[in-house]
Amino acid sequence: MHSGDAKIIEKVPFKLKLRAWWEGFDQEEYVALYSEQNEAQQAEDNDESKIDIKLTSDDQLFDTWDEDRIEIAKRIWGKGYCSPGSSEYVVSISKLLSLTPKMTMVQLGAGLGGPARTLAEKFGVWITGYECSPALVKAGNELSKLAGLTGKAELHHYEPETIKNFDRKFDRAFAKEALFAVHDKKRLLDLSYEWMKPEGLFLMTDYVLGSESVVGEAVYREWKEAEPSTPCPVTQEELVDLMQSAGFSVRVNEDISDNQCKLITQAWAGADAIVTGLMKQTSSDLVDKLVKEAEIWALRSKLLKSGSLKLVRILGYKNEEKSRMMSDW
Repeated sequence: MHSGDAKIIEKVPFKLKLRAWWEGFDQEEYVALYSEQNEAQQAEDNDESKIDIKLTSDDQLFDTWDEDRIEIAKRIWGKGYCSPGSSEYVVSISKLLSLTPKMTMVQLGAGLGGPARTLAEKFGVWITGYECSPALVKAGNELSKLAGLTGKAELHHYEPETIKNFDRKFDRAFAKEALFAVHDKKRLLDLSYEWMKPEGLFLMTDYVLGSESVVGEAVYREWKEAEPSTPCPVTQEELVDLMQSAGFSVRVNEDISDNQCKLITQAWAGADAIVTGLMKQTSSDLVDKLVKEAEIWALRSKLLKSGSLKLVRILGYKNEEKSRMMSDW
């Protein structure tokens, strides 16, 4: 890329960059697109064109949850959430679990605790959320306290690769996009089965490879380097095999990628308004971090739409008879 092109990229308005990300343009295409619309865009988005956001190959996506990233997540996904899916969505996909106030439940990858609080309020279930980010655990427990759900929807910090036990036996388990960045998935699923009560149910949604050949694609390597936590997804068939080898009978196994893409697009459609609000309240640093977050989700969306990645929903059942036989060993 010529130095003149790099200077043009720095001046491209935020709306145009966001549009380019979602439509899959690369940096050279930014230049061409901006050149065609430059005069009209400058007149329409005069204030936004002052935002100086550099897009270079040296840009690094932030890989930790701090106050800024948590604030951005709440603005994009809704209070208490840091990934796609509203309270209504969580209730809808969790109907498979047949939750009641008598049940205990764990959630792996609890995030800010939004799903846990939603299910506790809707169904009365007692939930312990496990999250590997201490910052999310702290912020999530504060939100649970404000909601009067301390003890009912409590978050604990854990290391998914080394956790040895849960706080109690549980009737239900829920993992929302939590396993694709866990290397030893088998160990975590085996532990979940061990601590689940007979006739328990384990519902998960997770990213999987569209095929084994995807790992050789350039766009996959780009996504892997861009993700805050290094992903290590398996294929849908391999994930089902891991569930079954842990002891679960798989009752639901479906591809829900199209709906995930819709949720991502809907949430980021309001990014312009969020940027405007941030510019009035804070410095451009937070806007820059929002751009980096947008890049993460743009890449995920791109791979989902191409079929290189899929989001699947799997429901596993713990067979009571097999559980009793194992307990007799």
